[in-house]
Amino acid sequence: PVIGQLLNLEPFVVENNYKSGSSALKSDSSNTIMSFWGDPTKLQIAGNSTEKGVMKYAELNNSLVICIDESTVNKNKEIFKNLLYIIGNGQPRAILSRDSKLIEGIGFYVVLIITGETHILEENSYEGLYVRLIPLPWGVGEILSVEEIEKIKSTYRENYGWIGKRFTQKVFDNKDKLHEIYRDCLSKFSESDNTKIRRVNNTYAGIATAGVLLEEVFKDIGIPPIDPIELTKKLYKENIEDSRIFDEPKYITALKLVYSWFAGNNIKFKGADIDDDIKPSENYGWILSDKKYGSYVGFRPEILKDKLKELQFQDPNQIIKDWSENGIIDSIEESYKDKEGKVKTRTRYDIQSYVSPDLKPRLIRIPIENFTKYTSNKYLDEGIPEEDETEEEIEETEEFEEPEISTEERQNNLAETVIGEALI
Repeated sequence: PVIGQLLNLEPFVVENNYKSGSSALKSDSSNTIMSFWGDPTKLQIAGNSTEKGVMKYAELNNSLVICIDESTVNKNKEIFKNLLYIIGNGQPRAILSRDSKLIEGIGFYVVLIITGETHILEENSYEGLYVRLIPLPWGVGEILSVEEIEKIKSTYRENYGWIGKRFTQKVFDNKDKLHEIYRDCLSKFSESDNTKIRRVNNTYAGIATAGVLLEEVFKDIGIPPIDPIELTKKLYKENIEDSRIFDEPKYITALKLVYSWFAGNNIKFKGADIDDDIKPSENYGWILSDKKYGSYVGFRPEILKDKLKELQFQDPNQIIKDWSENGIIDSIEESYKDKEGKVKTRTRYDIQSYVSPDLKPRLIRIPIENFTKYTSNKYLDEGIPEEDETEEEIEETEEFEEPEISTEERQNNLAETVIGEALI
């Protein structure tokens, strides 16, 4: 927090060790960090704390590091998204009192550590949230003995606060060249035209700057120093470069999540003639094929849109439109008359499809090859049928012809080859 305020950097949230399981000393490593500044037991609050409670705690501990321990126990996951924005802005939300007076919260600058065994953000969360979040996924890799763990605990319980004093003194000693150190650290991260990546780079450069001074403190007290810039770059590579979190369009993220849902519920994409326990009206869609479109998964539009909303995509129609504009799904141009009787055209993303002689629903068609292209799933890679396995092309008319391959044979073959034995 000291470096961040002097360099005018945005506050952030650290997500400690969520990938490393329950034995990675998440709480102990967080307590060790907080012990640099004060009594870690007084800087930590429970994972089931309320948003208002966390805000009041931040106000009371301004310019320090605070921790929410074990976020997994909090059933209200939205609180952590809200905290990312509030901590990142350094200002709680203003509220109206009962007599309609505006009550503004007290500003603060803290670094918040959150420990937990699950990621506080879903894959499809807004990029703005990731700008404010620094995942620390490594944990303590080696297995420590009971004696070693107890020594760690007793150290941070009985010896706290003095590293922070030395660090602050080091900051003042270097105040005239602090910005120079920061600019040197910033130069180690790739330049980008992406505003969000530039903001992230500023944060990681600030962390590296703090690391440079902290390693000097460690050296002074006899702890072997390491290269803080290289360590920060390693974290940056894993969190930003390798994840490509700011490179992937939202419609691609949506496609991947829809595929995961489809793969986990493929029984709901079979016909009644395959499984008498599943009625056509209960299907989410069908695995189909024709010469024009090839093999595809046909989704019932209302089911797909509801699922996209459930996955936190606020505008499913825009996602579907983006899929069409980027060649992921097919669409058709349809003529219609408006209220004044004028003939106009509109784009339809639900295309009439042949399931059986009595079942010809409109479906949103995602070709198997597009799932393959964007998810790189080995089952799909192995499961695309040859051209002679597809049924006759179905025209967009009211009249349909029975395909050469029976519905049962087609769906059995596709269910086995497209989904793969491991997913059935």
